[in-house]
Amino acid sequence: MTGSDRRRLVMSIDPGESLRVLIEQFTKIVKSYQSEKSRNRRIEILTNKIQHRSLRERLCLVMAKAQTVKDENRVENWRLAVECELASSKLKGLEFESKKTQKNVVAREYLSMLVSKNLKEALVISENAARGKFPSLEPIETGLSFDYEQIMEIDRADSNRLVKILATRGRNDFISHLDPSRSRRKIKPKTQ
Repeated sequence: MTGSDRRRLVMSIDPGESLRVLIEQFTKIVKSYQSEKSRNRRIEILTNKIQHRSLRERLCLVMAKAQTVKDENRVENWRLAVECELASSKLKGLEFESKKTQKNVVAREYLSMLVSKNLKEALVISENAARGKFPSLEPIETGLSFDYEQIMEIDRADSNRLVKILATRGRNDFISHLDPSRSRRKIKPKTQ
């Protein structure tokens, strides 16, 4: 490290604290410093086995889940799989409005598990991207979860901004398709 890259961290400690607490405090300070340092660098685009289609599917799941957050009745995960058209043979014969039958119960359970797994992986990918590595499924212990309400607010604001940009550029032909005031397809709550 060069002199400008070095930084001294000064920390006062309470010698009466347990070693575990002192290590936790020190770890928190160092991680905070490293996180700050990683925010100041460019994102590293990785070459790995994560495919573009799976990234799109995970994004679709996050957005579909966010769309259902304000609904009083929870939408089952398997319905999100149908909505986002996940790449799975278990989707055959299932529609969003499909009733529960003996024939589709295994497929519904499998798709629910698949959606749950993909939502967890989407969180890991987004957290790694925030730390400068994309796409990466490298495990991260954050204890965080998606704030679906905030995701919808950000999406709505981005849509409004895009509509305004297109309107100022005279692209009115696209506005009718992108107008956020037009409601998106509403995902209906579960029906048995």
